[in-house]
Amino acid sequence: MINASQIGFRNLSKWITSKGAAIFAFALPLHFLASSYALVIWLLFTLFYLMFGGCSWKNFVFNARHSKSIFLIIFLYLLLISGLLISDNIAVGLNKIEVSIPFFVIPILFLINKGFINVSLIFNAFIGGLLLSIILSFINLSIKGTITLDGFYADFNLFHHSSYYSMLMNIAIAVFLFTLEKINFSNFYSFIFVVVFSVLIFLISSKAGVTILIFLFFIKFIQVVKSSSSLYPKFFFLSFLIFFSILLGINKRVQNMVVNFENIVKQDTPLYPTESTAIRWKIWEKSVKLISQSIVFGYGTGDANSELLKAYNEEPYLLRHIIKKRYNAHNTFFQLWIMLGIMGPLIIFSLLFFTLRSHHYSYFSVGVVVIFLINFFLESMLERQAGVMTFTFFICLLIACRDSPFFQRKLAY
Repeated sequence: MINASQIGFRNLSKWITSKGAAIFAFALPLHFLASSYALVIWLLFTLFYLMFGGCSWKNFVFNARHSKSIFLIIFLYLLLISGLLISDNIAVGLNKIEVSIPFFVIPILFLINKGFINVSLIFNAFIGGLLLSIILSFINLSIKGTITLDGFYADFNLFHHSSYYSMLMNIAIAVFLFTLEKINFSNFYSFIFVVVFSVLIFLISSKAGVTILIFLFFIKFIQVVKSSSSLYPKFFFLSFLIFFSILLGINKRVQNMVVNFENIVKQDTPLYPTESTAIRWKIWEKSVKLISQSIVFGYGTGDANSELLKAYNEEPYLLRHIIKKRYNAHNTFFQLWIMLGIMGPLIIFSLLFFTLRSHHYSYFSVGVVVIFLINFFLESMLERQAGVMTFTFFICLLIACRDSPFFQRKLAY
């Protein structure tokens, strides 16, 4: 017989389980430890609720059948585990598997808790966490006394590397641009959020972040042109597109990228590459060479970076900066290909494709896929827990909750 305390704990477990995704979304822009603890809390109380008979196996099977592509993420995690079998650096491989635990946990939690998922609450919590992280970062920068334009790139964010942080802000911008009824001066607070996040992305000077931002406004402009008969919203978003394109052109890091790219095209690469564009070009050359030598199976979960280091040492004088920093492939698709063979990047491309298809190529799904694609081409985003959690959470959200009323609304202009 269940006593009052058990009923109370069951109700507490149900409440936390129902809010678990939102709690995790709020913690995601904060320190990776905050999101890790939030994930553990969500998992533990889901297990407690299961112990009290709160979730049925029948619902899990139903959700699994209707969200089959989610299992690709779990399959990717199993591939990482199997990649240990051909790895010499077992300790490195085990660390990679530990970092990638969300590949297994988050899809299972979505399949169990789909009935509890409130997409609107999740995005509100995520944007709330992002605003809190911005406020705390400004406070930290003020205490240091280093609020300068040059200081933003390296010093602004208290919790994440600039690439990961700009990715989170671009996801928030995509939410405002593609899922709310209107983003213009008649919706003042949404407009302010978009402007603040956009300006911060520019100041942080993540080249991927600024490039993605331009793409998002371009996609929004196409949506408005196709959907609206009024001239005002078309003019509004065209102005935004032109304005941020100009900002892109005057950003020093972007200008350096263009100059270095021109040098590379002209076969005039710097002798000692230290600028990020030149670094990536040399790293990608070595990555492609490694991939061509083991296209199907890769080199193992724990051996990707050691194989890259061997390739760098083929030109130690030219690549001494890259060797010293022990850089990874700086490309998620290359990194996975070196580790797992061709199946690694194929799984990621398949997940992005199924995300688009499950939303019938909606503008929001296109925006999210563009965010991940560009970031994945320029960084090994899944080498860090922040990247693993962000990618897994939002892809699972879009796939598992594609039939949510939040995603089914028709926007008016």
